[in-house]
Amino acid sequence: MTNLPDILVQDLERKWAEFKHSSATDKIDLPKDRQILKALQRVFAFSDFVAKSCTRSPALLSDLIRSGDLQGRYSKNDYDQKLKKALVDVKDEAALIHILRTYRRREMTRIAFRDLAGWNNLSETVTDLSGLADACLEHATAVLYGWLSQKLGAPTAEDGSCQQLIILGLGKLGARELNFSSD
Repeated sequence: MTNLPDILVQDLERKWAEFKHSSATDKIDLPKDRQILKALQRVFAFSDFVAKSCTRSPALLSDLIRSGDLQGRYSKNDYDQKLKKALVDVKDEAALIHILRTYRRREMTRIAFRDLAGWNNLSETVTDLSGLADACLEHATAVLYGWLSQKLGAPTAEDGSCQQLIILGLGKLGARELNFSSD
């Protein structure tokens, strides 16, 4: 906190107080690890998104720390496996949307935190963002395809072979160069 301009210090103090209050209200202990606490204050100073995500849901940060996900690197398979597990019992579109939003917020918080804490380099950050997007698109498409196939029958080509839905990733997604401002 000491190496920040005064305006950021004031903003950080407000964000930190809100986070502490929210954590106490939800009966979530603050992180004990000094490295995480130091990084958390730095990240809160530079990211309203992370500060708001953690304040709205202190359990999100607690889960990221407890699981080791905040401190560790992911492979592309990690995004696939975590989302696949979260979607295993999804029954309807509202639940699908909720799970995807919750998963996206958790992972975007993790990626932003690691980037701003200096725990990831630029290449790792864009790889993580692209891996997250790939997993969300792939699994959402698979769930929706399954539901539509059950309801309407599997789409087929003229020769009767089954047709799959596909998503073409062009631009930053196709090049695996997504950043935080990519939509």
